[in-house]
Amino acid sequence: MFIIRITGVAVVLALLVLQSAQAFTGDTLKSIPAPYDCPQGLAFDGEYLWSADRKSDLIYCVNPGNGSVIDSLPTPGYVPRGLAWDGQWLWCVDAQEELIYAIDPATEIVERTIYCPVSRPTGLAWDGEYLWLAADRDEEIHQISSEDGTTIASIPAPTAHPWGLTFDGT
Repeated sequence: MFIIRITGVAVVLALLVLQSAQAFTGDTLKSIPAPYDCPQGLAFDGEYLWSADRKSDLIYCVNPGNGSVIDSLPTPGYVPRGLAWDGQWLWCVDAQEELIYAIDPATEIVERTIYCPVSRPTGLAWDGEYLWLAADRDEEIHQISSEDGTTIASIPAPTAHPWGLTFDGT
């Protein structure tokens, strides 16, 4: 243990900078408040975060730099659980209706609706070609067609209750 007896703001700042430079996998580097009380899904469109909220029945467009809400649009279903961005549309999976909606955020129009091939969906991601879907108690993650919801492949989930998905581009 090191004891530093030098006082001053510069020493504290230097220690904070040193500690933040040593971030490890899993460390929280930044956090912003959720726009409402019950966030259920999160997606990134390359500029903004999109957050679905079950209590407000809205999907919020959020500035990731400062957490300010840029815009909002109504959720097409009652229990939004996952969001994904495909470069054109914002996809939203609804756990109650078991439907997946493709929404044009500029017009707020649902451009496509497909049946969800699993019960109680909990996560959605886009890999550049297909949607990926998780479901509570399913123990699998499913690759599905964005055209009609057909299951392309299923892989074992790392847990019995997968919740939330994302794709890192690799």
